[in-house]
Amino acid sequence: MRVSIRATDNTLELIHDIMVQISRILAPTDGSSTSLKAEEMAITLAKQFNGEIRFIHVVWTPASQMPRKEANVAFEVKDWEKSKEEDVASAKNYLHNALKSAEKDKVTASAQLYRTTYSVRESICQIAHDLDVDIIVMGTKGRSLTRVILGSVAVGVVTYANRPVLVVR
Repeated sequence: MRVSIRATDNTLELIHDIMVQISRILAPTDGSSTSLKAEEMAITLAKQFNGEIRFIHVVWTPASQMPRKEANVAFEVKDWEKSKEEDVASAKNYLHNALKSAEKDKVTASAQLYRTTYSVRESICQIAHDLDVDIIVMGTKGRSLTRVILGSVAVGVVTYANRPVLVVR
């Protein structure tokens, strides 16, 4: 790796020359404005590196509402009707729109809805590990108002993911 510093117009610019290959991108989405910006960034990265994107949406469900054998795992929801109707309808819409954006830019992408009793943060980290993605690209704040600057899910993913995380605002 070569690192150099260049001064331009009273600013210092740190320049890194690093060979990076990003071929598998995970993009959690919830339809928020920062999530939409993160989708755009994921598409840009996929185009630049000729990579592919997996858009996901994770629906949290209390363990009491899950089948006993699945109560402690994040799993793919293949039967949309088994999840809460409103969550599923919104998730389908978010994922559908993300796929349309990728298709418009001729980027290979897929989408999957997950349901979990774990935290959404833990599920995103586990899914990233299971899919062996190169990077997670997500928005700073989702639809909840639990954190002021950086959303609690984003903080958790940045803290616990075992791969790079690009947070977009």
